[in-house]
Amino acid sequence: MYFKPHSNNIFSHLRGWFNYYIRYKFRCFIQMDSYSVVMRSYLKEMKLIDRWNLHKLQIEPIVPRNAEKLYALVYPWRRRELRELLENNSLCFVGKLNGKIISYSLNSIGGIDPKIERDLGLEIPMGPRDVWGVDIVVAPPARGKGVEFSIFKNGSEFWRSMGMEYLYASVSLRDRGSLKMHKRVGFKPIYIHYLRRRFGFQKSQLMPIDNKSVAIAERAAKGANISFLWK
Repeated sequence: MYFKPHSNNIFSHLRGWFNYYIRYKFRCFIQMDSYSVVMRSYLKEMKLIDRWNLHKLQIEPIVPRNAEKLYALVYPWRRRELRELLENNSLCFVGKLNGKIISYSLNSIGGIDPKIERDLGLEIPMGPRDVWGVDIVVAPPARGKGVEFSIFKNGSEFWRSMGMEYLYASVSLRDRGSLKMHKRVGFKPIYIHYLRRRFGFQKSQLMPIDNKSVAIAERAAKGANISFLWK
């Protein structure tokens, strides 16, 4: 999560640092087994859902080199990682409500973000008119209010006007809410991606969607119902 909490005191900073470096980074370095679904949507067929609050959100496309205002929204120890993501990508959509940034989305044209490709060992063939959706980040108080739908709606309209054809995304199997949202707006699963990491050494496997990979994904979901993905 790249947004600082509203409680901006020393204890929230220490808790954020501990959660990021000890509970997440160190644990991922020692041992990690993760599964994600690589999904794709044909931009002309995206199901753009109209929500009552979409018109209230102002979406501003900016090039990453002009996105310095985002750095003030994150913890100091996350800024280097965010800066690398911004430098690698082609465009950033910033969502504002009453003049305040509450969301942003990173996109790269023609290929996967280099940082993600390096960190996850994820390589997917993409064409010059394909867009990789790196991330959609929403401030905690604004979640569950249709902000991500608004980003999808405005982003897809923008990319269609630029002559782009497909939008790609990778979603963790543990994030059932995001999987459902991607499916709802028209994304279809094309690969299952498995990442195994032990003490910094990692192995990556990309599996096309078939009966075998679906069975693996169902087991990895550990009881969560993800059958809607394959329909």
